[in-house]
Amino acid sequence: MSEKRIVYAEDVIQRIRDLAPEILGGWYNPYMENELEQLVCIVESTPTAADTDVQRWRKTAECPPTENDAAYGKVIAFYRWAKAAQAAKWDFVAGAPDTFPLWMPMPELPEEKRS
Repeated sequence: MSEKRIVYAEDVIQRIRDLAPEILGGWYNPYMENELEQLVCIVESTPTAADTDVQRWRKTAECPPTENDAAYGKVIAFYRWAKAAQAAKWDFVAGAPDTFPLWMPMPELPEEKRS
């Protein structure tokens, strides 16, 4: 297993649950649920391959933007009624998750464009 594979954790967890009797000896025992939950916990606590700082959409209600996420005071936000993304002030987005349900940090400008 020298090669890393990307898998969907939810699919692995469901497969563990489906195969639990076979994995745990083929018959029910009183400790099966505890052992099953330990296996699920291992999958859920395994570090992900994705970098947490990548450009990705975030749910405003769960993870609102902060000033540190903004470039020039703005983030990219999905405006619900316009069905489009646009630059918006980070504090407006953070304060209006119904209007701006999704957001992402502004990308950094390339070095040659900063001057």
